[in-house]
Amino acid sequence: MPQQPVNLRQMYKLQTELMTMAVNEQSVLTYIKLMEEIKVRFAWLDYLMSGQLQTPANLREESCYLQIRMVCELIALGCAVMHDNVPNITRVRKDYQADKIVNEMAKAYPDFFPEPLAAQDVPHGMITRFNGDALTRDGLVALYRRCGEILHKGSVKNLGKNVAPKLDDIHSTSQLIRNLISRHQIRHYDQDAFWIVGMNHGGTGQVGYMYFEKA
Repeated sequence: MPQQPVNLRQMYKLQTELMTMAVNEQSVLTYIKLMEEIKVRFAWLDYLMSGQLQTPANLREESCYLQIRMVCELIALGCAVMHDNVPNITRVRKDYQADKIVNEMAKAYPDFFPEPLAAQDVPHGMITRFNGDALTRDGLVALYRRCGEILHKGSVKNLGKNVAPKLDDIHSTSQLIRNLISRHQIRHYDQDAFWIVGMNHGGTGQVGYMYFEKA
């Protein structure tokens, strides 16, 4: 059953200035850039999946999984950027591997991962959680590792084996990621506050956000 909308305006105050936020301006801007890069990579993935580029299916599959793997890294890096005030995450700032970043972040702050929201505006301060399948924290770790396996040729033992391209799997997997980030919430670490980030904020075609603090 769909979750009941939550009335934000009774509990939270919308902040409009970056300097009022409990995170530095550069972190927010960096996160927005990471999300914009995800949009570019998904646009390239969609073009590859359209079949307009005449390439062998296995090369197309590998190119798609490369984009998915990069998107996993961008999501993980975005989490690290937005939660840069979480203690004991020194190792995270040095890692580039999405699975390591996610696992270390989970130890320091279990609620660090984005929460998918319904793809709609927030009329009168109401918000609704996404009621469907979306990529989870553990799902991102598993997906990132699976992409790594696919993007390697494999062992001598497996050479010559015919493996059917997983083009249908690419479509369903990319949809899980889109469902996660299309419109999502990020909870602040040490304050009763959060961001709502939209990949098509207000129908502008650009990534945008709103920031709420406890009233």
